[in-house]
Amino acid sequence: MYQLPNLRSSDGLKHAISEVEDGNLAFSRGEKSEVVRNRLAFFEKAGLLPEKTVCIGVVHGTAILRVGRAEQGRGVRDPATMAEADALVTSEPETYLMLSTGDCLPVIIYDPIRRAVGVAHLSWLNTEKQFAAKLIGYFAEVFGSSPSDLQVGIGPCIAKESYIFPAETLRNRRLDWGKFLRPLPENQIAVDLLGFNLAQIEEAGVRAENIETSGIDTAADPRFFSHYRAVRTGEPEGRFSTVAGLVEK
Repeated sequence: MYQLPNLRSSDGLKHAISEVEDGNLAFSRGEKSEVVRNRLAFFEKAGLLPEKTVCIGVVHGTAILRVGRAEQGRGVRDPATMAEADALVTSEPETYLMLSTGDCLPVIIYDPIRRAVGVAHLSWLNTEKQFAAKLIGYFAEVFGSSPSDLQVGIGPCIAKESYIFPAETLRNRRLDWGKFLRPLPENQIAVDLLGFNLAQIEEAGVRAENIETSGIDTAADPRFFSHYRAVRTGEPEGRFSTVAGLVEK
């Protein structure tokens, strides 16, 4: 189990990120019974309660779902009850938010002043749609958050050194990524997904000192599942999960 050091010491917040040793935690990548068994074991290790957790199925969009006690338990044991969204937010203590990733950015947003938290999945597709900035704006509009108060933690994700594609695969993509697309020899391009999102988050008003990244490259670190790596190695593919929530004070 992994935790971001700065967020781990944040008063009022609890979070945990699973590793390969915890097994695949995504229904899309395994048998339901196995995933449920892995999830329950992970919750026990992290000191979390599945009946107080809400889980979503990510779709690379920009939908933000606000949840609370009424939604607790949704999507944890049954994939049919998972809502499709790419961010969960709550202001209710002891409601834990869960999503699974395997190279994309798992993001935790925490407002210690207004007492609100969110988890989000940032992919190539919703990064192009400025989803990170939309999330910061959502906190300001719905919870009254000041961006300068927000703490943002970004868990293990693919690094620019690893996220490399043939240039022709990008011809029909939006190319407004500027410096976050780097040409390489042999007609290759490196994509800085993390860098582009960090820029968006700072431009939205979050202070640089309040942004924490894991420094872990999923494509290179076998402790975490990676779609990019699995496609190239043929290894079993899975997803790891990020869970976060407010604790009672």
